[in-house]
Amino acid sequence: MYGVGVVLTLLVYQQLKKYVSLFPLQIILLIITGIVTTYMMEAVSGHMFFRMYGLNLWDYTETFSVCKSPYTCWLPTSIFGLISAFTVYYVHPFIHPFLMSVRGAFINGLIILFFIDVVLTYIGVLL
Repeated sequence: MYGVGVVLTLLVYQQLKKYVSLFPLQIILLIITGIVTTYMMEAVSGHMFFRMYGLNLWDYTETFSVCKSPYTCWLPTSIFGLISAFTVYYVHPFIHPFLMSVRGAFINGLIILFFIDVVLTYIGVLL
């Protein structure tokens, strides 16, 4: 789930960064993007797990007094967002050249395998 959050942070940030030219503002934008995207991923996946499987994998309502939703809480999710922003800023530059060198059929194959795994996992749980 948080891997998807990091990828979404990267994709959204790359689009929004075009509109902000000052470096300090780009860093602030990256942090905000990381927090918002991981918050949304946690909300969507928590809701989906409950709707699809009747499972509450985490519940913030009794953990943090400021959290009213069982699936999301700004306080811990902000930490995940900061980690996501850190990953996009410091780790992605090292991974990007590798991804560009193996793009094409290999990457498409990995994406197809990922979706096959997701579909089979959901089918296996539902049966």
